[in-house]
Amino acid sequence: MGHRWEEQGELRVDATPEEVWDAIATGPGLDAWFMGRNEVRPGERIHTDMGDFTTDFTVTAWEPAKRLAYRADTADDGSFHAQEWLIEGRDGAATVVRTVTSGFIGRDDWQGEFDAARAGNAMYVHTLVQYLEHFRGRTARPSVAAGALPGGREALWGRLRDRLRLTGTPAVGDPLHLTPPRVGPLDAVADYVTPDFLGLRTADGLHRFFRAGDVVCVEHRLFGDGAATADAAWRLWFRETFPG
Repeated sequence: MGHRWEEQGELRVDATPEEVWDAIATGPGLDAWFMGRNEVRPGERIHTDMGDFTTDFTVTAWEPAKRLAYRADTADDGSFHAQEWLIEGRDGAATVVRTVTSGFIGRDDWQGEFDAARAGNAMYVHTLVQYLEHFRGRTARPSVAAGALPGGREALWGRLRDRLRLTGTPAVGDPLHLTPPRVGPLDAVADYVTPDFLGLRTADGLHRFFRAGDVVCVEHRLFGDGAATADAAWRLWFRETFPG
């Protein structure tokens, strides 16, 4: 039968409506917090390239600094994903952004895919807020890698503790001094922690480590002059950490 779903949310950010718009409606803005590398044809299409796969979205509403909506192409089984952003600027106060995320999963065993979609969406919205609060206006170099890691949550956290030199499981807000091999000393703040996700914020980047089933994904948004060097180091770290 499949499953149709919709979720609504609201966030307040210390940014202008125009800055929020630049983050959600331009290629460089999306690169700083969303999946992969992105190209935007204003008012028409958004193309997201994750390396192993690509996704195209048709823009269904385009009102600069006010409203943006887009919908992914419908799959053969009827599945689709749609997103709407409503931006409200307030004099002397933070901008309010309302979100409506919806879709259809055209499979009878839809629950796992639905849970993963909800978790991923929450992580990306949080990353958007982190970008707007700490890096807005800066250009990011996005870096994405994925590989197999059987064993579930315990395997993910065991590998991260070993290869990031983590002690225990951090809580949100914890300052961390990490010494991952190949990357070198790293001072970070844990900005997002769930059983399946670890988010780190440094002075020059936003780093995301998470699992989806037996697949582990690592995403970095790297800012600053050393982004290319940091990208190469993290890619080598990933190949050594998740060789499968």
